[in-house]
Amino acid sequence: MLMPRWISGLVAAMLGVLSPLAAAALTGYSYQYTSGKYSYATALNDLGHYAVNNRDTTVPYQIGTILKGTTYEDVGTLGGFESEIRGLNNKDEAVGQSTTSSNLGHAFLYSGGRMQDLTTAHGIGVAVAINDRGDVGGQSGDDNSRALLLRNGSVDIFGPPSSSVADINGKGDAVGKYIAPGQGDRAFVYSDGKRTDLPSFGGSGTYGTGINDAGSVSGFGVTGEGRVHAWLYHGKAMSDLTPSATDGRAYDINNLDEVVGTVGNRAFLYADGEMIDLNTLIDPHADLLLTSAFDINDHEQILADSCDRTGVFCYGTVLLSPVPAVAEPPIGLMLVAALGLMGACRMGYRLRPCEYWVRAWCVPCRRPPARARCGRPPR
Repeated sequence: MLMPRWISGLVAAMLGVLSPLAAAALTGYSYQYTSGKYSYATALNDLGHYAVNNRDTTVPYQIGTILKGTTYEDVGTLGGFESEIRGLNNKDEAVGQSTTSSNLGHAFLYSGGRMQDLTTAHGIGVAVAINDRGDVGGQSGDDNSRALLLRNGSVDIFGPPSSSVADINGKGDAVGKYIAPGQGDRAFVYSDGKRTDLPSFGGSGTYGTGINDAGSVSGFGVTGEGRVHAWLYHGKAMSDLTPSATDGRAYDINNLDEVVGTVGNRAFLYADGEMIDLNTLIDPHADLLLTSAFDINDHEQILADSCDRTGVFCYGTVLLSPVPAVAEPPIGLMLVAALGLMGACRMGYRLRPCEYWVRAWCVPCRRPPARARCGRPPR
């Protein structure tokens, strides 16, 4: 027989209350080493793929590699012996620098298993970022070294001399810096054909490091007292993330407005208005000190520099992956089931579980089946 409406309603209501409590939530991070003594990782994408650049001078070729879980892909070179990946999009297309057969340093685009020389094709000297549309941010290869964007085969050189791009977002907006007379380095955002300077912290330098699709920017700046503070810019106002720090720097931002960086030689995550020491979110027994976080994707995976717990011996880069909370044992659901059975029994419904009623919840049925007894099941 069906359960009475008041009981089914009670069960549904309690399940509605309990389900948020069982939902997964971030409780910490697992970690895996991505590079060693002679290499470093960079350019994390939303697939969890990242680049590793080899700097071991004892091997003949020092080639950038894209790590894709259990597989990897070398990008090769432009004819020389070295390549370095600086940017990676969600299509596993990469940009960076490579030596040619003449041992000259050229910018490259790696796509579809092939490397294209951006210096020869477009006069680009440095390529540092690429979005999913294929827009590339970098710096011109002439003596002026100006910030630029490459879109659909067309180069937009928009920065003054001695300017550069640090990052671009999905829409092709760029963040970078230039040298302002009498002010030192000055951060800017370039959007819709217009370059906008970001506020200064009163000191000799302000640096933009990351930009998300909403136009929020991460960075750091020097104060009038010579301290360095991490900041977050939301289009109109700049928030000081480390107001009491001597040295705080923000290095990247994702589309959740989460920022990563370093303060006091400890890696931080800024999320939901809270500054979090990432060292408090990893295994407390690990011989590991996260000193700086420099890349975060939209799934909250993070690339961070690490040392041993004393901070003396540094291992290289680790990939941090969020660990969701494990759902609690279904104690609440057991309570719901017990209440439902009690109610059904009180209403006189013949439910087979009444034959084996638990002593602690003994409630006599109105019309129990043959041999039914409250307490122990019949032998």
